[in-house]
Amino acid sequence: MNNKIMVDQKRLVLSFINIVFTFFLLFFFLQFNNIDLSVNSPEKIIFPWIVVSLILHIINFKVRKYNFYEFGIWYIILSYFFLFGLVFREVMKLKYSLEWNPITYFSKTDLCKSYFFSLIALNCFSIGYFITKKNKKVSNISSNINNNKLNEMFYLGLSLVLIGGICMLVNDFHIISVVNSYNSYLGYKYAVQSGLLDDLANLFLPGIFLLLFCGKLNKSQKKYIFLITAIYFIFIMMLTGSRKIKLFSLVSLFLGYIFSSKDEKGKKRHINIFKIFIIAVFGILLLNILVIIRDNRFELSNIIPIFMENLFNFNFINDILGEVLSETGLTQLSITSIIKTVPSVFPFQYGMTFVRTIPSFLPIGWLIGDFFYGASSTNIINTYLNMPVGSNLIGDLYWNFGIIGGFISAFVFGIILGKIFNIENKENINGNMAIYFCLFSQLIILVRAEFFDIFRPLVLIYLIYLLLNKTKFSLKGGKSYE
Repeated sequence: MNNKIMVDQKRLVLSFINIVFTFFLLFFFLQFNNIDLSVNSPEKIIFPWIVVSLILHIINFKVRKYNFYEFGIWYIILSYFFLFGLVFREVMKLKYSLEWNPITYFSKTDLCKSYFFSLIALNCFSIGYFITKKNKKVSNISSNINNNKLNEMFYLGLSLVLIGGICMLVNDFHIISVVNSYNSYLGYKYAVQSGLLDDLANLFLPGIFLLLFCGKLNKSQKKYIFLITAIYFIFIMMLTGSRKIKLFSLVSLFLGYIFSSKDEKGKKRHINIFKIFIIAVFGILLLNILVIIRDNRFELSNIIPIFMENLFNFNFINDILGEVLSETGLTQLSITSIIKTVPSVFPFQYGMTFVRTIPSFLPIGWLIGDFFYGASSTNIINTYLNMPVGSNLIGDLYWNFGIIGGFISAFVFGIILGKIFNIENKENINGNMAIYFCLFSQLIILVRAEFFDIFRPLVLIYLIYLLLNKTKFSLKGGKSYE
């Protein structure tokens, strides 16, 4: 009991420190006009604040005893890469081969403002998440559930994989055909189809998670499902030049596979050095593939030959950190673009991008013209600046609600996700964990995308959740792990 009180006190102190630190950041940001950008670069000014913020987040993860599969950990840590990769690259003077460096198109003032806005918003999100997300023990999946219920989950997962897989293959084949006719990623925007086929393709990954967590597959079967799916995603990235969705799908797939393969008896396993080595090598190879795709996305036919060449002469190890930070850090420039043009060129939206998004799951695009077009900063602001730097939820929050409103909405967003990812363990643990990773696979994309990009898949996941909850799972057992 005393132990629990001490932990709660530590969490309370940490929450207070986070709030105080965020207010210091906000005060410094509001005094922005007094910052002399002629002496130091924006990256050097923001860097100490980023380091302190990152340390505070790591301490929070440790004290709150969040596990490896916690959504908040992955969202926050990945955000540091995607929002501040360019800062780390510049301060640490890392080498990179980025031929097109769009950071030069922005003033120091715009960059500095966007860095501070992003860091404050990220801290506001984490405060909301930390105060809402309970540190519950997450049970391993169990085979001690009514067999009929597990069968229903298995057949639902299999149906989604078959339907989604067929639609995904047709969709991907069409995209590959179009982009290869251009031999460039430029053809991707002409290849992407928005409609029933695209929606049904989104059923594939949720189906995979249902199969992984249905309790009917052994470890070897799960391993083959994971490997085949991962290899397919990687080849699609290499053949189309598109990385955003597949990259985050790979992250969530990997985490879901590892969790679903945990020992059901709850026994601690010995650390397997060989497996850690294999995972590390696979991770480096994946990062190398992303860099190669970035450098050759306008000459797609070069991607596979260059990858094979790097693989055999070990060039993929050289300067990997600088290349990765250059690649991920471009996302921050989507926020800089919005701060540069709003409200000077485009007005604040006051929530209209989210209003426009809500009916987007209905097949009514033919009826309402370009109504959905205005929900995306990629369509409006990136097109205006001719700056293809993607998008990010934090940028959307500024576009809608401005500075203070953006911070408040980031805090509210943290609270909402904290509640969503509070997993109940008393019943239906298999179904709950499958839905957990389904949601994880979509919401983690917000590190590199806007809400409009994930809304339709989220609606599909909600429908799957309703199907699962039509039949109550009767849990007889299931161990826990810390």
